[in-house]
Amino acid sequence: MKKIAFILTDFRVELIAAIIHLSRDSSDYEIVIPESAIKSNEYGSFSSRIIKKMKLHVLGYIRRVVIVKTKAGGLPNDFGVMSSLISHTRDTHASKEKYPQTYGAFEENARCSIAVTDYVNQGGFTDVVIYNGRLSSTSLIVGNVSPAIKTWFTEVANLPFHFSIYDFPCFAWVSLFERVISMHESGTGKSISFVNRRLREGFRRRKLDNFFAKQYSSSTILKYEVSIFLSSSHEFASLGGLIRKSDLEFAEEVCKRNFGSKIAIRLHPNQVQDPSVLEFISELKKKCKGDVEILHPSSPVNSYNLILQSRSVFVNHSSISVDAFLLGVTPSVSEDSLFGMFINYVTRTVQGGEAQKDLLIELCCLAEEFGQVPLHPFYAFAYRLLLPFDRLVTEYVDVARRPKLK
Repeated sequence: MKKIAFILTDFRVELIAAIIHLSRDSSDYEIVIPESAIKSNEYGSFSSRIIKKMKLHVLGYIRRVVIVKTKAGGLPNDFGVMSSLISHTRDTHASKEKYPQTYGAFEENARCSIAVTDYVNQGGFTDVVIYNGRLSSTSLIVGNVSPAIKTWFTEVANLPFHFSIYDFPCFAWVSLFERVISMHESGTGKSISFVNRRLREGFRRRKLDNFFAKQYSSSTILKYEVSIFLSSSHEFASLGGLIRKSDLEFAEEVCKRNFGSKIAIRLHPNQVQDPSVLEFISELKKKCKGDVEILHPSSPVNSYNLILQSRSVFVNHSSISVDAFLLGVTPSVSEDSLFGMFINYVTRTVQGGEAQKDLLIELCCLAEEFGQVPLHPFYAFAYRLLLPFDRLVTEYVDVARRPKLK
């Protein structure tokens, strides 16, 4: 007999709807809420305590809810705290000293997660369902929950009125790659794979005619021997040691291997939000010697034009690698990147440019839809009604409550 703990650490409507949906068929379950989740916010949620208590009051009427209080004591590590801090501030160089108030709130989340872990381990649960798994409110649970308890991970889905659930962490790309390849080879993913030509072409158009392609429209008149495309650095900095090479390490390695070549380094457009972007560029200049041009995140130079003007293209953890492949350029991609794994598989498995592109599109679509579950129609209807209010409060009212840089 299963006994499931659904741990709610983020009060966004979509995540509450996912837990309500998942718990509807469970006879023995508890929705476990850390006390800190009511007092402070996780990185993606900015609701006030009043709004949270309203949601909690409604949730308590329709589901069994347990609130776990924080225990005093230190932390074995602050990985989750720093992961949330970097994600929240979008700052590659975020630190405890730079954001003491925000760090303190996330530290409280982590401290309370230890109490939640003890509660789950001692509560006779067979399964635990948590959001994401790398954050201040969840990473210590993942690291310390009993091996006898099956851990599941939920995530916000790509499709509207859906959520994702995995039996591995959302950032475990090797696991996702293996599942997608298994689905493809066994044919079990045919119901959701983009095998028909019309849908394949639809994906191709969306990929090559997106916001970044339109927004950055200037052509470079310079030809480069090497172009390096970096990831959204603050997003991957938040993963700490979960990736093998940071952007700085990746760029330095490529520049050393190609010293003497004319090199362009394209920073990810998302990094324009990074408060430490100029500091990051300064570090990049120190590490990458030679004939190197660094393109700021706000540079109008179009990435597709840059790809086509370069002899070799290197990509660190960015979906621009897929774009490059669809443009007819096979990039060298960081070995632990999901897109790099897909490209390597495609080039090994099939012959012919168009066949390879079609297979890559299919694998990417399978990865996008893997683990996605449609909400029950009633919950989807309630979600549709509540989401505009939730977004209004988040974006126009409670956004002012976010801890500021000190």
